[in-house]
Amino acid sequence: MKNAIKAILRARTAADVETDIAALVSADAARAAKLAELQAARTAAVEAGDVDAAEGHELKLNRLRLEAEAASVRKAKLEAEAAALREAEAEAGRVARYDAARRASAERRKFIVETYPRLAQELAELLGKAEDLGRTIAEANADLPAGREPIASGEPHRGRPAKPEQIIPNVQKVRVHRKTGQTLLQYRLDDPDVVVEERAGSPTIISAEPAGPHQSILKEVHLPALEYGAPALRQRVVSEDEKLGAQLRNGMIGAAFVA
Repeated sequence: MKNAIKAILRARTAADVETDIAALVSADAARAAKLAELQAARTAAVEAGDVDAAEGHELKLNRLRLEAEAASVRKAKLEAEAAALREAEAEAGRVARYDAARRASAERRKFIVETYPRLAQELAELLGKAEDLGRTIAEANADLPAGREPIASGEPHRGRPAKPEQIIPNVQKVRVHRKTGQTLLQYRLDDPDVVVEERAGSPTIISAEPAGPHQSILKEVHLPALEYGAPALRQRVVSEDEKLGAQLRNGMIGAAFVA
């Protein structure tokens, strides 16, 4: 009983209406076949002089034509209803996305305005503490006690791994004459003496790359302040390679050579 009530109360959707339209289209096809059948029977009755039979067929034809007219009107109304429902459903989707975006905006603002400054400050303090510990380790390693090994920095190595030289074979398929062994640039496709052979070409050589030095993650972290123009909570350290690259892009080194 409850399911029946839910089914009655459920809002009609565009898909429901389109199902009704499809049923009308199917009924129209069956009606058109019946109309053609009755029209042929009426014509046969008229030709046979059977007026009563022709009149009976005419009544049925008129009934089917009225049904077709009513179905056409019903179909037009259903199509208008389906279009309105599709637009209403699309608008409901837009409203749902808009409401979700408003909630996302509030959540995003809370994260940026409230959560980020607190976490950034905590992270800046943690990284600063790590740097202080690193300086303590470096000072001890710079003046080791007799017989003592250097102390590890505590930071996993973070450098570009070395890449060995790669030699990639280059195998080419060529057409040769079976009897002479001559390489052919022009040949007939149906020539039985033309065969395909694989021959080694010049290999592709990819040069080796040396390992890159350790790049401390502590130097990579940049934590800007929330307010524009305010000092960063933590400033990223620009490496020497980046400085050199910037100079090359700006033409400073090239200008020095020209001078």
